[in-house]
Amino acid sequence: MAKQIFKPAKRIEFINPYNPADSLWKIKKAKGKKQILKLDWNESPFPPSKNVINAIKEFLSKKNNINWYPETFSLELRRELSKHFGLKADNYLVTNGCDDGLDFALRAFLNPKDEVIILSPTYTNFEIYVQTLGNKIKNITYDNSLLINIQRIEKSISKKTKLVYIANPNNPTGTLINKQDINRLLKKFPHVLFLIDETYYDFSNITVIGLIKSHSNLIIARSFSKAYALAGLRVGYLISQKENIDSLLRIYNARNVNVIAQIAAIHALRDKQYLKNCLNKIKASMDFLVKELNKLKIKVIATPTNFILVKSNNPKKLVRLLDKEFLFVRDKSDMPQLKGFIRLNLGDIKMAKHILKLLRNIKKKHSTLFA
Repeated sequence: MAKQIFKPAKRIEFINPYNPADSLWKIKKAKGKKQILKLDWNESPFPPSKNVINAIKEFLSKKNNINWYPETFSLELRRELSKHFGLKADNYLVTNGCDDGLDFALRAFLNPKDEVIILSPTYTNFEIYVQTLGNKIKNITYDNSLLINIQRIEKSISKKTKLVYIANPNNPTGTLINKQDINRLLKKFPHVLFLIDETYYDFSNITVIGLIKSHSNLIIARSFSKAYALAGLRVGYLISQKENIDSLLRIYNARNVNVIAQIAAIHALRDKQYLKNCLNKIKASMDFLVKELNKLKIKVIATPTNFILVKSNNPKKLVRLLDKEFLFVRDKSDMPQLKGFIRLNLGDIKMAKHILKLLRNIKKKHSTLFA
Protein backbone atom coordinates (compact mmCIF):
# COMPACT_ATOMS: atom_id res chain seq x y z
CA MET A 1 0.00 0.00 0.00
CA ALA A 2 1.39 3.35 -1.07
CA LYS A 3 2.29 5.77 1.70
CA GLN A 4 -0.15 8.66 1.96
CA ILE A 5 1.62 11.99 1.55
CA PHE A 6 -0.16 14.99 3.05
CA LYS A 7 0.63 18.30 1.42
CA PRO A 8 0.77 21.40 3.60
CA ALA A 9 -1.86 24.12 3.24
CA LYS A 10 -1.28 26.18 0.08
CA ARG A 11 -0.66 29.33 2.10
CA ILE A 12 2.47 27.78 3.69
CA GLU A 13 3.66 25.68 0.76
CA PHE A 14 6.28 28.19 -0.35
CA ILE A 15 7.40 29.48 3.05
CA ASN A 16 11.11 29.05 3.68
CA PRO A 17 11.64 27.72 7.22
CA TYR A 18 13.50 29.97 9.65
CA ASN A 19 17.22 29.18 9.69
CA PRO A 20 18.30 29.34 13.35
CA ALA A 21 21.80 29.63 14.74
CA ASP A 22 23.42 26.22 15.17
CA SER A 23 26.16 27.17 17.63
CA LEU A 24 24.55 25.38 20.58
CA TRP A 25 25.43 22.00 19.10
CA LYS A 26 28.99 23.09 18.41
CA ILE A 27 29.33 24.33 21.98
CA LYS A 28 28.13 21.02 23.40
CA LYS A 29 30.89 19.25 21.49
CA ALA A 30 33.57 21.74 22.58
CA LYS A 31 34.67 19.92 25.72
CA GLY A 32 37.53 21.50 27.66
CA LYS A 33 37.46 24.77 25.72
CA LYS A 34 37.87 27.64 28.20
CA GLN A 35 36.75 30.63 26.15
CA ILE A 36 33.46 30.13 24.30
CA LEU A 37 31.34 33.11 23.31
CA LYS A 38 27.84 32.54 21.94
CA LEU A 39 27.03 35.92 20.43
CA ASP A 40 24.88 34.88 17.47
CA TRP A 41 21.34 35.19 18.83
CA ASN A 42 21.45 38.39 20.89
CA GLU A 43 20.88 36.49 24.13
CA SER A 44 22.26 37.80 27.39
CA PRO A 45 25.78 36.48 28.05
CA PHE A 46 25.05 36.96 31.75
CA PRO A 47 23.06 34.53 33.91
CA PRO A 48 19.73 35.56 35.46
CA SER A 49 20.01 37.39 38.76
CA LYS A 50 20.54 35.37 41.95
CA ASN A 51 17.13 36.53 43.11
CA VAL A 52 15.58 34.79 40.10
CA ILE A 53 17.51 31.57 40.69
CA ASN A 54 16.67 31.56 44.41
CA ALA A 55 12.97 32.15 43.73
CA ILE A 56 12.90 29.20 41.33
CA LYS A 57 14.72 26.97 43.84
CA GLU A 58 12.30 27.96 46.59
CA PHE A 59 9.30 27.18 44.40
CA LEU A 60 10.69 23.77 43.39
CA SER A 61 11.21 22.87 47.05
CA LYS A 62 7.46 23.06 47.69
CA LYS A 63 5.31 19.92 47.74
CA ASN A 64 3.22 20.93 44.74
CA ASN A 65 5.16 22.79 42.07
CA ILE A 66 5.45 21.79 38.42
CA ASN A 67 2.87 19.01 38.82
CA TRP A 68 0.17 21.71 38.82
CA TYR A 69 -0.76 23.96 35.91
CA PRO A 70 0.56 27.54 36.15
CA GLU A 71 -1.47 30.45 37.45
CA THR A 72 -4.01 31.19 34.74
CA PHE A 73 -3.61 34.40 32.75
CA SER A 74 -0.31 35.14 34.59
CA LEU A 75 -2.17 37.54 36.87
CA GLU A 76 0.65 38.09 39.36
CA LEU A 77 3.13 38.85 36.59
CA ARG A 78 0.68 41.25 34.93
CA ARG A 79 0.32 43.10 38.23
CA GLU A 80 4.10 43.25 38.54
CA LEU A 81 4.37 44.68 35.02
CA SER A 82 1.77 47.28 35.96
CA LYS A 83 3.80 48.31 39.04
CA HIS A 84 7.01 48.43 37.05
CA PHE A 85 5.94 50.24 33.85
CA GLY A 86 2.64 51.90 34.75
CA LEU A 87 -0.83 51.43 33.22
CA LYS A 88 -3.19 48.78 34.65
CA ALA A 89 -2.75 45.02 34.75
CA ASP A 90 -5.57 44.80 32.18
CA ASN A 91 -3.29 46.57 29.69
CA TYR A 92 -0.86 43.64 29.68
CA LEU A 93 -0.98 40.14 28.23
CA VAL A 94 1.83 37.73 29.09
CA THR A 95 2.87 35.41 26.26
CA ASN A 96 5.09 32.40 25.68
CA GLY A 97 7.93 34.55 24.38
CA CYS A 98 7.60 37.75 22.37
CA ASP A 99 7.14 35.61 19.24
CA ASP A 100 3.94 34.22 20.68
CA GLY A 101 2.67 37.75 21.24
CA LEU A 102 3.41 38.81 17.67
CA ASP A 103 1.59 35.74 16.36
CA PHE A 104 -1.38 36.41 18.67
CA ALA A 105 -1.73 39.97 17.42
CA LEU A 106 -1.82 38.84 13.80
CA ARG A 107 -4.32 36.04 14.39
CA ALA A 108 -6.60 38.20 16.49
CA PHE A 109 -6.85 41.24 14.22
CA LEU A 110 -6.16 40.23 10.60
CA ASN A 111 -8.87 39.29 8.13
CA PRO A 112 -7.96 37.23 5.02
CA LYS A 113 -7.61 40.16 2.59
CA ASP A 114 -5.86 42.55 4.96
CA GLU A 115 -2.43 43.86 3.99
CA VAL A 116 0.54 44.00 6.35
CA ILE A 117 3.41 46.47 5.98
CA ILE A 118 6.84 45.40 7.22
CA LEU A 119 9.97 47.56 7.42
CA SER A 120 12.78 45.41 6.02
CA PRO A 121 15.16 43.87 6.83
CA THR A 122 13.77 43.00 10.22
CA TYR A 123 12.97 40.08 12.49
CA THR A 124 12.60 37.15 10.05
CA ASN A 125 10.03 35.17 12.02
CA PHE A 126 7.43 37.92 11.83
CA GLU A 127 7.17 37.62 8.06
CA ILE A 128 6.71 33.86 8.45
CA TYR A 129 3.81 34.43 10.87
CA VAL A 130 2.09 36.68 8.32
CA GLN A 131 2.71 34.23 5.48
CA THR A 132 1.23 31.43 7.59
CA LEU A 133 -2.07 33.33 7.66
CA GLY A 134 -1.93 33.98 3.92
CA ASN A 135 -2.02 37.77 4.15
CA LYS A 136 -0.32 40.01 1.62
CA ILE A 137 2.94 41.63 2.73
CA LYS A 138 4.23 44.99 1.52
CA ASN A 139 7.91 45.49 2.35
CA ILE A 140 9.47 48.92 2.81
CA THR A 141 13.25 48.73 2.87
CA TYR A 142 15.54 50.84 5.00
CA ASP A 143 17.84 53.06 2.94
CA ASN A 144 21.60 52.56 2.55
CA SER A 145 22.20 54.46 5.79
CA LEU A 146 19.87 51.99 7.56
CA LEU A 147 17.36 54.79 8.15
CA ILE A 148 13.73 55.18 7.11
CA ASN A 149 11.87 58.29 5.99
CA ILE A 150 8.54 58.38 7.82
CA GLN A 151 6.88 59.80 4.69
CA ARG A 152 7.70 56.57 2.83
CA ILE A 153 5.69 54.65 5.40
CA GLU A 154 2.81 57.11 5.07
CA LYS A 155 2.76 56.81 1.26
CA SER A 156 2.78 53.01 1.45
CA ILE A 157 -0.34 52.77 3.62
CA SER A 158 -3.49 52.12 1.60
CA LYS A 159 -7.14 51.23 2.29
CA LYS A 160 -6.10 47.57 2.33
CA THR A 161 -3.48 48.11 5.03
CA LYS A 162 -4.60 46.70 8.38
CA LEU A 163 -1.31 46.44 10.27
CA VAL A 164 2.16 47.99 10.23
CA TYR A 165 5.00 46.17 12.00
CA ILE A 166 7.90 48.25 13.30
CA ALA A 167 10.69 46.74 15.39
CA ASN A 168 11.99 49.66 17.43
CA PRO A 169 14.97 49.45 17.80
CA ASN A 170 15.12 47.18 14.79
CA ASN A 171 16.92 43.87 14.57
CA PRO A 172 19.24 43.54 12.67
CA THR A 173 19.83 47.15 11.54
CA GLY A 174 19.60 48.84 14.95
CA THR A 175 17.41 51.56 13.45
CA LEU A 176 15.39 53.59 15.94
CA ILE A 177 12.32 55.62 14.96
CA ASN A 178 11.55 58.45 17.36
CA LYS A 179 8.39 58.65 19.43
CA GLN A 180 7.16 61.77 17.62
CA ASP A 181 7.14 60.02 14.24
CA ILE A 182 5.28 57.00 15.60
CA ASN A 183 2.75 59.32 17.25
CA ARG A 184 2.28 61.05 13.90
CA LEU A 185 1.54 57.70 12.21
CA LEU A 186 -0.91 56.70 14.93
CA LYS A 187 -2.83 59.97 14.57
CA LYS A 188 -2.84 60.02 10.77
CA PHE A 189 -3.98 56.40 10.33
CA PRO A 190 -6.46 55.55 13.12
CA HIS A 191 -7.84 52.64 11.02
CA VAL A 192 -4.40 50.94 10.93
CA LEU A 193 -3.01 48.87 13.79
CA PHE A 194 0.63 49.62 14.60
CA LEU A 195 2.50 46.71 16.18
CA ILE A 196 5.66 48.13 17.75
CA ASP A 197 8.19 45.47 18.71
CA GLU A 198 10.19 46.82 21.66
CA THR A 199 12.23 43.67 22.30
CA TYR A 200 15.35 45.85 22.67
CA TYR A 201 13.66 48.64 24.63
CA ASP A 202 15.69 47.96 27.79
CA PHE A 203 18.88 48.93 25.93
CA SER A 204 17.56 51.96 24.04
CA ASN A 205 15.28 53.23 26.82
CA ILE A 206 13.03 54.60 24.07
CA THR A 207 9.40 53.51 24.27
CA VAL A 208 5.95 54.53 23.07
CA ILE A 209 4.16 53.11 26.11
CA GLY A 210 3.10 56.67 26.95
CA LEU A 211 0.92 56.66 23.80
CA ILE A 212 -1.15 53.62 24.81
CA LYS A 213 -3.87 55.58 26.65
CA SER A 214 -4.51 57.96 23.75
CA HIS A 215 -4.28 55.50 20.83
CA SER A 216 -6.44 52.41 20.41
CA ASN A 217 -4.46 51.43 17.30
CA LEU A 218 -1.22 50.71 19.18
CA ILE A 219 0.10 47.37 20.45
CA ILE A 220 3.58 47.03 21.96
CA ALA A 221 5.43 43.71 22.13
CA ARG A 222 8.29 43.11 24.57
CA SER A 223 10.54 40.30 25.73
CA PHE A 224 12.35 38.96 28.80
CA SER A 225 14.85 37.13 26.55
CA LYS A 226 17.47 39.83 26.06
CA ALA A 227 18.17 42.17 28.98
CA TYR A 228 16.57 39.93 31.61
CA ALA A 229 18.49 36.77 30.56
CA LEU A 230 15.42 34.52 30.38
CA ALA A 231 15.60 33.43 26.73
CA GLY A 232 15.41 29.73 27.61
CA LEU A 233 12.16 30.17 29.55
CA ARG A 234 10.26 31.91 26.73
CA VAL A 235 8.35 34.78 28.28
CA GLY A 236 7.21 38.05 26.71
CA TYR A 237 4.22 40.37 26.87
CA LEU A 238 1.94 42.67 24.91
CA ILE A 239 0.78 46.14 26.00
CA SER A 240 -2.33 47.82 24.63
CA GLN A 241 -5.70 49.30 25.53
CA LYS A 242 -7.95 46.95 27.51
CA GLU A 243 -10.33 46.43 24.59
CA ASN A 244 -7.49 45.09 22.44
CA ILE A 245 -6.25 42.84 25.25
CA ASP A 246 -9.81 41.50 25.62
CA SER A 247 -9.83 40.66 21.90
CA LEU A 248 -6.51 38.84 22.26
CA LEU A 249 -7.90 36.87 25.22
CA ARG A 250 -10.50 35.33 22.88
CA ILE A 251 -7.77 33.11 21.39
CA TYR A 252 -5.48 32.97 24.41
CA ASN A 253 -4.74 29.76 26.30
CA ALA A 254 -4.96 30.75 29.97
CA ARG A 255 -2.15 28.29 30.80
CA ASN A 256 0.06 29.59 28.03
CA VAL A 257 3.09 30.64 30.10
CA ASN A 258 4.79 28.04 32.28
CA VAL A 259 5.02 28.54 36.02
CA ILE A 260 8.84 28.75 36.16
CA ALA A 261 8.82 31.48 33.50
CA GLN A 262 6.24 33.48 35.46
CA ILE A 263 8.22 33.27 38.70
CA ALA A 264 11.48 34.15 36.95
CA ALA A 265 9.99 37.17 35.18
CA ILE A 266 8.44 38.54 38.38
CA HIS A 267 11.73 38.39 40.27
CA ALA A 268 13.74 39.66 37.28
CA LEU A 269 11.56 42.78 37.25
CA ARG A 270 12.06 43.28 40.97
CA ASP A 271 15.85 43.09 40.76
CA LYS A 272 16.30 46.52 39.17
CA GLN A 273 19.91 46.90 40.28
CA TYR A 274 21.01 43.69 38.58
CA LEU A 275 19.39 44.78 35.33
CA LYS A 276 21.08 48.19 35.58
CA ASN A 277 24.48 46.56 36.17
CA CYS A 278 24.10 44.29 33.13
CA LEU A 279 23.00 47.17 30.89
CA ASN A 280 25.94 49.30 32.04
CA LYS A 281 28.40 46.49 31.27
CA ILE A 282 26.99 46.03 27.77
CA LYS A 283 27.08 49.77 27.05
CA ALA A 284 30.68 50.06 28.29
CA SER A 285 31.79 47.08 26.21
CA MET A 286 30.11 48.49 23.10
CA ASP A 287 31.79 51.88 23.55
CA PHE A 288 35.16 50.19 24.05
CA LEU A 289 34.89 47.75 21.15
CA VAL A 290 33.59 50.30 18.64
CA LYS A 291 36.42 52.68 19.52
CA GLU A 292 39.09 49.98 19.18
CA LEU A 293 37.70 48.55 15.93
CA ASN A 294 37.68 52.02 14.42
CA LYS A 295 41.38 52.28 15.30
CA LEU A 296 41.94 49.04 13.37
CA LYS A 297 40.07 50.50 10.37
CA ILE A 298 37.40 47.82 10.70
CA LYS A 299 33.99 49.24 9.84
CA VAL A 300 31.60 48.82 12.74
CA ILE A 301 28.10 50.12 13.43
CA ALA A 302 27.04 50.69 17.02
CA THR A 303 23.33 50.32 17.77
CA PRO A 304 20.96 51.28 20.63
CA THR A 305 20.63 47.56 21.42
CA ASN A 306 22.96 44.85 22.75
CA PHE A 307 24.55 44.12 19.34
CA ILE A 308 26.89 45.68 16.81
CA LEU A 309 27.40 45.17 13.07
CA VAL A 310 30.88 44.52 11.67
CA LYS A 311 31.62 44.74 7.94
CA SER A 312 33.86 42.38 5.98
CA ASN A 313 34.68 41.80 2.32
CA ASN A 314 34.01 38.11 2.92
CA PRO A 315 31.61 37.74 5.86
CA LYS A 316 31.09 34.01 5.39
CA LYS A 317 34.83 33.38 5.66
CA LEU A 318 35.04 35.66 8.69
CA VAL A 319 32.25 33.70 10.39
CA ARG A 320 34.09 30.43 9.69
CA LEU A 321 37.35 31.79 11.12
CA LEU A 322 35.58 33.01 14.25
CA ASP A 323 33.78 29.67 14.55
CA LYS A 324 37.14 27.93 14.80
CA GLU A 325 37.96 30.18 17.76
CA PHE A 326 34.61 29.32 19.37
CA LEU A 327 33.32 32.85 18.88
CA PHE A 328 29.88 32.40 17.35
CA VAL A 329 28.38 35.33 15.43
CA ARG A 330 25.62 35.74 12.84
CA ASP A 331 26.12 36.37 9.14
CA LYS A 332 23.57 38.97 8.01
CA SER A 333 25.08 39.72 4.61
CA ASP A 334 22.24 38.04 2.69
CA MET A 335 19.70 40.56 3.98
CA PRO A 336 18.86 43.74 2.03
CA GLN A 337 21.04 46.75 2.94
CA LEU A 338 23.40 44.59 5.06
CA LYS A 339 25.77 43.31 2.40
CA GLY A 340 29.06 42.35 4.03
CA PHE A 341 27.85 42.62 7.63
CA ILE A 342 27.98 40.17 10.50
CA ARG A 343 26.10 40.75 13.75
CA LEU A 344 27.30 39.97 17.26
CA ASN A 345 25.88 40.80 20.65
CA LEU A 346 28.00 42.02 23.53
CA GLY A 347 28.64 41.38 27.22
CA ASP A 348 31.29 42.85 29.51
CA ILE A 349 34.69 44.42 28.86
CA LYS A 350 36.49 41.10 29.26
CA MET A 351 34.41 39.62 26.44
CA ALA A 352 34.95 42.73 24.32
CA LYS A 353 38.72 42.44 24.74
CA HIS A 354 38.61 38.80 23.64
CA ILE A 355 36.56 39.72 20.56
CA LEU A 356 39.03 42.50 19.76
CA LYS A 357 41.99 40.15 20.12
CA LEU A 358 40.48 37.61 17.71
CA LEU A 359 39.52 40.22 15.11
CA ARG A 360 42.95 41.85 15.35
CA ASN A 361 44.67 38.49 14.79
CA ILE A 362 42.38 37.62 11.89
CA LYS A 363 43.09 40.97 10.24
CA LYS A 364 46.84 40.38 10.51
CA LYS A 365 46.56 36.99 8.79
CA HIS A 366 43.73 37.86 6.39
CA SER A 367 44.09 41.57 5.71
CA THR A 368 41.81 41.52 2.64
CA LEU A 369 38.83 40.61 4.80
CA PHE A 370 38.63 44.19 6.04
CA ALA A 371 40.13 46.21 3.19
